[in-house]
Amino acid sequence: MSRWKLLALILLALPALSSAETTVLEGKHRVILDIINPAGVKHIPDYQNAGFSQKVLETKSWTARVEITINLDPFRSTASYPLSLDDDSLQAFLKPEPEVQSNRPEIQQQARELVGYATTEVEAVQRIARWMADNVRYEINTP
Repeated sequence: MSRWKLLALILLALPALSSAETTVLEGKHRVILDIINPAGVKHIPDYQNAGFSQKVLETKSWTARVEITINLDPFRSTASYPLSLDDDSLQAFLKPEPEVQSNRPEIQQQARELVGYATTEVEAVQRIARWMADNVRYEINTP
């Protein structure tokens, strides 16, 4: 897996990173999900990869019970930071998009303050991720 794909996965898992309000989870974790009235769900498959498994324990017309097992290895890296911005392969990840306003001065300033004197990529990402987990709230409006 490329370093950038791994960083993207970390950013997707922001709530799982350590901060004053969150807890780092490492090791094997098991959750049972009871899906009540799974309208529109035609099939829930059993699935497994290196660190994740999903097993359907029971299905009925009005409910489904699924076991999720996740193995979270500690994230360790010694990749140095800051990165060289002269690397053309990084430019695609730095461009602003409608939902990623990376060119806004206040966002750039906050990021500079958060990473401070970080010496590894992991340290820089964790500092930003912790701040986001503690300060950015998402609202999900689902029916």
